[in-house]
Amino acid sequence: MATAITSTRWLRAVDLFLYLAVLGVPICLGGRGGWGQLLLISCAAGASLAWIGGRVSLRISGYRWSRAEPLLLAGTFWLVLQLVPLPSTLLHSLSPTLADWLPSWTAESLGTWSTLSLYPAATTEALCSVIAAGLLFVVACQRLRTINDVETMLKVIGLATAAMAAFALIQFATSNGRFFWFYDHPFTSTLHRVKGTFTNKNHFAHFMALGLAPLAWWLVRRVGQKPGTGRDFTTLAQKAGSGDLVPGVVMCGLGLVVFAGLLSLSRGGALALGVAASSCAAMMYRHQQVSGRLLAGLATSAVLVATCLGFYGFQDVSQRLEEWDPGVRLMVWDANLQVASKFPWTGTGLGTHVEAHPTFLSEPFRDREFTHAENSPVQVASETGLPGLLMCLTAIFGCLTWCQTGLKRGTDPRVATAAAAVTASLLAHLVHCLFDFLWYVPGCMVVVVLLVACARSLATMATADEMTDSFESIPETTGGFRRIGWMMAATVIVLATGFGIQQTGQRIAGDIHWDEYLRLRFPKETAADPDTVPTPAEYRTAARKKHQQRMIALGRTITANPNHARAHLRLAAHYVTMVEELRTGGANPHMPLGQIRQAALGAGFGSDAERSEWLSRPGVLGAHRRHLGKAFAHARQSLALCPLQGMGYVHLAQLGYLNGDTAAASNDLIAQALVIRPHQARVHEAAGSEAWLVGDQKTGLAHWKRAFHLDRVVQRRILKKLAAAGLPAQVIIREFQPDWESLVYMKELYKKALPADEYRIVLADYAVAAQGRATNQDGTDAVTSWLLAAGAYRQLDQGTQVQACYENALEENPASLTARLAFGRWLHSQDRFTEAVEHLEWASQQQPDNQKLQRLLSSCRNSASGDHARPR
Repeated sequence: MATAITSTRWLRAVDLFLYLAVLGVPICLGGRGGWGQLLLISCAAGASLAWIGGRVSLRISGYRWSRAEPLLLAGTFWLVLQLVPLPSTLLHSLSPTLADWLPSWTAESLGTWSTLSLYPAATTEALCSVIAAGLLFVVACQRLRTINDVETMLKVIGLATAAMAAFALIQFATSNGRFFWFYDHPFTSTLHRVKGTFTNKNHFAHFMALGLAPLAWWLVRRVGQKPGTGRDFTTLAQKAGSGDLVPGVVMCGLGLVVFAGLLSLSRGGALALGVAASSCAAMMYRHQQVSGRLLAGLATSAVLVATCLGFYGFQDVSQRLEEWDPGVRLMVWDANLQVASKFPWTGTGLGTHVEAHPTFLSEPFRDREFTHAENSPVQVASETGLPGLLMCLTAIFGCLTWCQTGLKRGTDPRVATAAAAVTASLLAHLVHCLFDFLWYVPGCMVVVVLLVACARSLATMATADEMTDSFESIPETTGGFRRIGWMMAATVIVLATGFGIQQTGQRIAGDIHWDEYLRLRFPKETAADPDTVPTPAEYRTAARKKHQQRMIALGRTITANPNHARAHLRLAAHYVTMVEELRTGGANPHMPLGQIRQAALGAGFGSDAERSEWLSRPGVLGAHRRHLGKAFAHARQSLALCPLQGMGYVHLAQLGYLNGDTAAASNDLIAQALVIRPHQARVHEAAGSEAWLVGDQKTGLAHWKRAFHLDRVVQRRILKKLAAAGLPAQVIIREFQPDWESLVYMKELYKKALPADEYRIVLADYAVAAQGRATNQDGTDAVTSWLLAAGAYRQLDQGTQVQACYENALEENPASLTARLAFGRWLHSQDRFTEAVEHLEWASQQQPDNQKLQRLLSSCRNSASGDHARPR
């Protein structure tokens, strides 16, 4: 069987870009960042142009249709359609829900929204990656024409996976928390999970699963074929002794891949590894490729994995993999399915999930954001509608058909064995994508795309006997029109690549500063130095400095990438916060912004100039007006980029008076914010404040009650507002049903600034809540809660309850020194000296060097016996 090919410079260039995509894109943090996308686009363009160059120069044989081209073109057209401005009538015909979601986007208010995508910048970014992956697939289908080509690609994938596993384990063993030991990611680290160069453990584990079957296939190719003669029973040891180290290296690589995949502690990744291993073994067995030597090699790899797990801790891995709580995932899936039901034909735009799904995400997640839907088909349905999902399902069906063709009986063993490895990897991908967003991870999808191209080529070989068809057969002539057509295609690719690189360059430049902002906004927890506790003044100074640093980082983000909607919105919020701090802080606080707004709305200015003059007075806004103007402009721009940001409308509503907006316009904007963010605490807080300012306390309380249990920070602001408004504490407790942490905050708040009677009401509820917590706890936690309840009852002068709480604490833990001391001191303060002696004596035995305790005990003994002599 002749399988040699004639290599040319063009083919070597194509190979270079294909292999660079496999090896390089995953290294760039899984390809999810700007650098990964830039490399993906460059590799796709380079491979495409190299192939076209070879075609034009007559050094590469003709184009071979894969039957996937119409689907690729249809998908590209559909995504481009999401970005094209459409007439209002056509837009709302294709997507009727837009009118319901964006009622304020009219010519009289914010202007008209004209695209199907609700975040065009994100859709453009995703479209660049999709087109690049499609080009890689098309070029790979042309390049992988022989069984040697396919086998070489499988070896490259296997090597890339094994190298990633080795790097990941080394990085984990020597980790300082940073990727590559120098890059500090804002939200994740390399300390507690094996991740390699991926920022998500699930994506790393999936990459391992994709390379498992190619490595197993490689082992089969080296040692697994059934022997034909007695001389074929060469042992692995004999191979190693003869200098053939490849089988041993492959076995070690296979073991490292499984071990690293398990150490990622990814349940979905472990499932994908299991699917890849079991399906590959079953298909190999079906085609009679399982031999004793292969089993020996696999057993060696298994021993390596078991040994490594023994060193690491098998119980830790198994315990993590056994934990399964689908609640959060089901909630995110449900939110995306609701989005898909609202936009069934067009979706909300590729890449818009992070902004669209919170409309239906009722559970509050203040410190957690779901950047993707944890299910690739569901996310495709919500972002591209039924047409996009149908195209994806058609592509999956085509891939499985190619795999089935390559595995049919009677196929050449080399083709069948390679098809088994490809099919096993694709099955693992298909299973795992139902539990994660793998279709949006370029580092994984590059491998998937090339595996699909391998499946297509193997199917062709199985049906057309093309195993000897290579690039040896070069047509003698090519029509001039065809060459012109290829040159035109190259021109289009160059122009598209230039656009993609320009867009990605902006993203890279902006992400540098955005990451800096995220590190400042969400600093990682570090051990506090007890010797350097800042004073309140130092704390305020440090807070202002960090606020200024965040504003600088946001400003630089927008300068580098003007299409960053969230950076605009957060900079607007920072300007408002800065002005509030400058006005209300210091020795001479000014009028709050809310009161200035109310005064401006009710003043009835005769002209814009009169309003502007009043606002610019030093006693009103003065120089601060310029900062608020910037906040308004950034909020407006953030909504122009993505109209799904609820707080953007809130800022416009609260700052619209600067430009002469009426109270009615502000109410419309608040209503718009509630439409797209009905479960966001800050939006309900703003809506409640608006209603409260116009005297509608019932509506205001309704919104604040919605917000109260959604966000702890918002909850505390609401409590401050309610206390300042003079609402009775009993009413607050009855209406808002505060939880334990809320009561703790209320206790401190009312203790500092409110009348004693109101404080006692809060204290009574606090004591009851502490008792309730104690009955549901055990051990130290229960003792602590009983003591807190006792302390509250002491302040309320309810001696019976105090004694009951102390007794319950000691019943829970008779050896609690804290409880004994507290109970003894309280008994002493109640002149119950005889009872106090018992507890104080026990405590003194535990702390014999505590002189203060010894004096208290001596005084208590003397008082109990009626002897008031001085303590000895």
